[in-house]
Amino acid sequence: MHRYPYFDTHCDTMLKMYEQKLSLNHPSLQVNLANMKKYAPCVQVFALFNEGNFSEADMLSAIAYFKKECSKHSKYIAVSRSAQGIRQNHRLGKATALLSIEGLGNQSDFSIASLSKFHMAGVRLASLCWNGDNILCGGTDRNRNGLTPLGAQVLRRMAKLGMILDVSHMSDQSFWDAMEVYDAPVCATHSGSRAICSHPRNLTDAQFGELIKRGGVCGINFYPPFLGGDRASIHQIIAHIEHFMSLGGEDHIGIGADFDGIDCVSDQITDSGYVYRLFDALLSLNYKESTINKIAFYNFYKFFLNFEI
Repeated sequence: MHRYPYFDTHCDTMLKMYEQKLSLNHPSLQVNLANMKKYAPCVQVFALFNEGNFSEADMLSAIAYFKKECSKHSKYIAVSRSAQGIRQNHRLGKATALLSIEGLGNQSDFSIASLSKFHMAGVRLASLCWNGDNILCGGTDRNRNGLTPLGAQVLRRMAKLGMILDVSHMSDQSFWDAMEVYDAPVCATHSGSRAICSHPRNLTDAQFGELIKRGGVCGINFYPPFLGGDRASIHQIIAHIEHFMSLGGEDHIGIGADFDGIDCVSDQITDSGYVYRLFDALLSLNYKESTINKIAFYNFYKFFLNFEI
């Protein structure tokens, strides 16, 4: 197996660990230490998903649990709050964990003051919603409503704090509203191309073009219904990559597999330990190794360095 670098911008492992009181090396996790050790360097964004049942205290408790579990394995992984931390972890031979929140506006007692507490806890990325509409914006379920006045305030505060906006679950109107308000780089941590699979969770060509213009990156989601089938193949993942490549996106494509948060996976990539098979497939299609390494790691790495989280 070729030892690729790896940067994945979305998994739901943190929530699964917290709810089931699992260690980061537990074999039932699709993202665990054993799998992360297959790549070097390795950066994984761990998202705390809030469907609407968590308060601020619950979310901070889940983050604290995850950080404590990482500290138990500090020889192999460390939580980073900065681009400098990512570089330092790599020099020390450690994987990096970055923290994000999925569904800020779903917090049962949400207030803008919560943002500072999450930032202090190490959170550096956030999405405003999950699939449904909430107090901050419209989600992809109805794909109709846009950003609310409170949502606009939250985006301005996020930009000041240095928290990256994740647009993956926003409605089309919310996406474009956010582009008018949020003046920092944006990314889609786990989406695909709507031109390849017509699902509102995927980005339109115009949205992907906006990410390119703003220096953003889209992490390709491995969930079969977003790729175009019940049991997605590696070649369906590659179809999304190649479409974005055709739009001039070579420097704006990454991985956002959505492990530990999806109810079905590709037969060929059942967990993060097998993502190298995608990179091997690209190599067999005569992709340059430099291009594969961009998709596998360096596009998101450069995005985070440029953002100076």
